[in-house]
Amino acid sequence: MAITRQSRELERGVERQIVLQVGPLVGIDVRPSRMFVWYGSQRAGMERIVSLDRAPRVLRQARPRRYLQLPGLEVSYLGNPAVTLALASGAWYRRLRAAVTGPPA
Repeated sequence: MAITRQSRELERGVERQIVLQVGPLVGIDVRPSRMFVWYGSQRAGMERIVSLDRAPRVLRQARPRRYLQLPGLEVSYLGNPAVTLALASGAWYRRLRAAVTGPPA
């Protein structure tokens, strides 16, 4: 059964994000401009960064962080997850297209 909760504190001036922690195996932090990946349950100092786009764009409006717990999976997100994934997917697509087609002439 899923357990959801919301932070009482509002966050402003940070990039929208979705963080997935798959048990003690791996964690992924997806943001529109970059992605962080780490092995294990401890993130600090263990993450690898994959740059996807230009400089991060921060949320101007204060938003609460939301949490969702499922068996074997913990999810936290800041901002609308659908919008975050759409922006990240667009950045991934642009990066892949640039890698395949090469730099513009």
